[in-house]
Amino acid sequence: MILTLAAFAQLATACGPTVHVDTLAAVARTESRFNTLAIGDNTARRSYAPATPEQAVALAVDRHGIGTLLEG
Repeated sequence: MILTLAAFAQLATACGPTVHVDTLAAVARTESRFNTLAIGDNTARRSYAPATPEQAVALAVDRHGIGTLLEG
């Protein structure tokens, strides 16, 4: 799911009130393009964009099972 900028701003204000929304948005845009299912594989140095939450979980479990360092 891709967050709208308005939805992101609402979450950012609630979850990170001491950091300016524009700063958080810049990080989110760079890291995931606001894709809530994006998974970064730091071991393979690649990103994944699963289409469903179920695919995201399966991918994360699979990659974690082989010792991959993930971020999401």
